[in-house]
Amino acid sequence: MPIQKVLIAGGGLSGLVLAQGLKRNGIPFEIFERDESSDARGQGYSLSVHWAIPYIKRCMDPELFKNIGEATVNPADPSDMGFAVLDGTTGKVLINLNPTPNKDNPKGYRMNRQRFRKFLGKGIDIHWNKRAKEYEVTEEGVVVRFDDGTETRGDVLVGADGSKSRICKKLRGQDLETTPLPVAIMGTIISVNGEKFKEFQAITRTHGIAFGPETGCEGTYAMFFSLNDSNIEKDQYDMLLAFSWLNESGEHGVPESQAEKVALIKKIGSSFCEPFKSLVQNINNDQPIHEVQVTEKIPRPWNNQGRVTLVGDAAHSMSMFRGEGGNHAMRDAGELCTHMVQAHNGEKTLQQALDDYEKEMIVRGAAATVESHKAAFTAHAPLTFFMRCLILAGATYLKVYSYVPNVRSYIFGSK
Repeated sequence: MPIQKVLIAGGGLSGLVLAQGLKRNGIPFEIFERDESSDARGQGYSLSVHWAIPYIKRCMDPELFKNIGEATVNPADPSDMGFAVLDGTTGKVLINLNPTPNKDNPKGYRMNRQRFRKFLGKGIDIHWNKRAKEYEVTEEGVVVRFDDGTETRGDVLVGADGSKSRICKKLRGQDLETTPLPVAIMGTIISVNGEKFKEFQAITRTHGIAFGPETGCEGTYAMFFSLNDSNIEKDQYDMLLAFSWLNESGEHGVPESQAEKVALIKKIGSSFCEPFKSLVQNINNDQPIHEVQVTEKIPRPWNNQGRVTLVGDAAHSMSMFRGEGGNHAMRDAGELCTHMVQAHNGEKTLQQALDDYEKEMIVRGAAATVESHKAAFTAHAPLTFFMRCLILAGATYLKVYSYVPNVRSYIFGSK
């Protein structure tokens, strides 16, 4: 029997890619998002989309997909992406991955997250200001109830509602809670003109990581930097700078007050090379400094009852130090869509579709989360620059999944 309706809780990247895939294949769905609108809140910093591109392409209408470049940090030249690793104290570039832009066959894109979300939502009827509160599996399907007191019914529910997913909490309980990592991060976005931006382009065309000096307590500082947005007509380029360090003792976290945050980011920035040093030193006292929480969640099998499953951060949250979380989330959506289409066409049951999807996703997501956990510590450990460069650059740009020893036994509880 064809699927009558898929319910998607969450209108982020994974939920929207899934919605596009269902729409393209004629499978009815409804998608619900807690935000009041697409502009209700900031969507975070830019992200790299690379090996997830085939899964996005599989789900989207070809005429829509061909305009994906409009969602990049530099829509004027969307295929222009590069990555560099450098010694943040001397400015020496250690690894430079700046391939020649290929408009016909781009290897990846550096996305402005807000524009990317809007792009993925084109043609999708999103029910805004609707946050899923709970669900109930019945003989006929699944009932989803919302904070506003309303409810809806469908054949299957997909939790795409982020790392603090309510769907996940009911599905797995305390066994799948997010765990904070002892990494402190302060980030800010600073606007520069084209002349100043050329100093960053001399290092890398879009983004990179710089290893800084020792913190004096628990390792070394790291700085991630990226073009976050650009407006050529206004000669304005928004640069993201995010400083991070280990805080295993709990004594060296991000301060609470704005004044203390500005003072600390200036102190840390003073130990880095140009053009970062002067950029940080010249920020105003009212410059917004954001603390970024780093959490992780390793998936294990759950009882989907043939009705409920998870994608993206709802299923597996991971640190950003391998740059893979968003790509895994969108691959989840693409893979799940393929299985849903097979169920809709009668090639397998809905139960089989969810089981087949979860069998691959859970192992893949768990392995990626473990490797991202290791990368969070590697980025700040007092290792040689060479070792850190190999690990971090390779982790970010090579399509390699390191299934660490015992990860399968850990997931399936056999050890």
